[in-house]
Amino acid sequence: GRVVELRGEFGENGKSEYYYTSVYKSELDGNTEFIDLTVSQPPFGSPEEDNDWKRGQLVNKIDYKYQLGSFIKIHETINTYQVLGSEIIATGFKAFMTFNDDECKSGDQRVFANSWKIKKGNLSYVPYYTIEKNYNTDGVTYSETRTDFTFNEGNRQLAESIVTFNNNAAMPWKRSTKLKYPSDYTFSSATAYNMALALSNMANVKHIHNAVIEKQIWEIQNGSNKLIDAEINLYKANGVELDKQMKLQTQIPLTVYTPSYLDVSNNFVYESSKFRELVSYNLYDNLTGNILEATGSDGIKRSFLWGYQNIYPIAEAINASNDNICYTSFEESTVGGWAINPSAPLLSGNAKTGSQYFIGSVETNSTLVVGIYNVSFWAKGTGDIIINGSTLPVNSTDWAYYSRSISLPSSSKVYFNSNSIPIDELRVYPNAAQMKTFTYSPLVGQTSVTDYNSTSTNYLYDDFNRLKSVSDNKASILKTLTYNQKGYSGPPPPSSLIASFSVTGTKKTGKTLTFTPVNTVSGVSYLWDFGDGMTLSSQNPSETHIYTAPGIYIVQLTVSKGTDSNNSQKSLEINIPVITDPNWPGPELTVNILPFFSPGHPLNGQLKVNVSATAAAGGQQPYKEYRWLIHSRDGSFESLGVCSVYIDGVGIVGCEDGEIVTTSPNASFILPQVQSEQIVTGLPPYSIISRVVGANDIASQATNSLGH
Repeated sequence: GRVVELRGEFGENGKSEYYYTSVYKSELDGNTEFIDLTVSQPPFGSPEEDNDWKRGQLVNKIDYKYQLGSFIKIHETINTYQVLGSEIIATGFKAFMTFNDDECKSGDQRVFANSWKIKKGNLSYVPYYTIEKNYNTDGVTYSETRTDFTFNEGNRQLAESIVTFNNNAAMPWKRSTKLKYPSDYTFSSATAYNMALALSNMANVKHIHNAVIEKQIWEIQNGSNKLIDAEINLYKANGVELDKQMKLQTQIPLTVYTPSYLDVSNNFVYESSKFRELVSYNLYDNLTGNILEATGSDGIKRSFLWGYQNIYPIAEAINASNDNICYTSFEESTVGGWAINPSAPLLSGNAKTGSQYFIGSVETNSTLVVGIYNVSFWAKGTGDIIINGSTLPVNSTDWAYYSRSISLPSSSKVYFNSNSIPIDELRVYPNAAQMKTFTYSPLVGQTSVTDYNSTSTNYLYDDFNRLKSVSDNKASILKTLTYNQKGYSGPPPPSSLIASFSVTGTKKTGKTLTFTPVNTVSGVSYLWDFGDGMTLSSQNPSETHIYTAPGIYIVQLTVSKGTDSNNSQKSLEINIPVITDPNWPGPELTVNILPFFSPGHPLNGQLKVNVSATAAAGGQQPYKEYRWLIHSRDGSFESLGVCSVYIDGVGIVGCEDGEIVTTSPNASFILPQVQSEQIVTGLPPYSIISRVVGANDIASQATNSLGH
């Protein structure tokens, strides 16, 4: 269980060593903690007792620096684990029966056996304590911190962690973090409502056991415990949506504090006078669970719009309700509170933000309340934009920002018509509000952020989905990023050699192809990789190659002269048409089966099969090629085992080598052992496929089963 990570080719920038719980660790320690109790007799299936659940945990990590030819420790982490939970053992019994493989002996050859299977359940392997060592420059002396963990056996969650910074008995200094979860609260028989109902739903209905309800941080120093921070999360009655986040507000640390609890009437009780509201979550999307409105400790409301299949936030508005804001960058046709005319398509190309823009009419999905609203957008072109019947002239050859305040004396929609002018980044929000908007490339990253002043920052990614550049509102590059392998000194200088090549000939199996490089400078070496496992190094101006199997091959040529080299590659598709000519029936197979048996085994023998292919009526002969393939009954040749193939009396290959290409119409096969009753009853354990190819490269096929 040891892994070494080198920083630099030889660790010249340091290294890290990782040690894990493993069978190897048990062997070193002389115990069986991580070793499975295996089955000692067949069937060799799963172990009798499986300890895999304890393996693979990080035990030790050591970081080194490299200095004056030696590795010196700079940091070390030591983890110790414990078994949590009460052990439940499930025992199974597996019985099986085998046969003696010598069938010539008389009597009952059955052998009965059994094995026990033991599975342990209700157990977890969790941290017990962690030691962090920070070494001084000598790599020997160090300062140390220790973190001890206490888990709740009922919900398997971390209940408390204690970090010891100074373990001096005369002046100990520790920090304790205590956590409470839904199942840590005791319910009475009274009716549950509000927070108590939320806790009940979380623990008993939704099975949300890892949500932290209360977090406390205590300083333990000089024999005194002081609460320095605390947080409480209040949930809505459904037990899923967070309602409020509360934060401890005190000028001095507390020495007396009562944790939250449920009283006999199922009221959620906490010292509310000592807490302030950090965030209140006012509105959620009932279908997705996305937050639509929240109010911060400053009392300012923030609203959010979501897009891209409701995965990403596309707009954030300050000092506005969710139902009074709309936004679209025209990446989708049905989000952001706008209804887009379906007869006007979204257009791809030179958009202001994202990848699409729009020409046509849109309107808000729903009515907005009475008030004054700001309508802003980007446009390019010359003409009039119509907003609720009012005309706004635009005149710009490139994207330009426009805005208009409109008054809604009664609840109504906003109607927007760009006529023939391209528009993008269309927003509506109350005059007293501000809006920030976002676009994305799904599964890649954010592609733009447009701030409260409608100034955009754009992000471009490379083919590996890594950030490539950052540009401003005018498309000026603010930052570029390049990614190089560690130790990479940049691309080599351009080669003076030309590595391109041409391929001539018929791209079919069995055909000779000629590969000719463009560069024929004297002294140049050519290394060919034909993509089928065959390579060739030469100084000849051209080479030939024959492919024996159909497929797509990547051919690569590397040309070199001295220290200069270059390469190129081409993709070749090699095939043989499998087309049956209606005027050319498949060949007829003549099969002659000659069983013969090995000495001493009269019931188990082999088959010698002589096969020849002749032209069927209306066919043509002689054929250009004969292709032989033998299958077992299950349709594969892999399961045949070893068999021999003879062409005109000469042994050439085994059946497992696949299709055999010859110019002879005669082939012999010696097949593996078969049961004699198969020969007698006529069961076809094997089949022979003959495929013949004429001069025009048209193939035809015939199949004959053996065992008649």
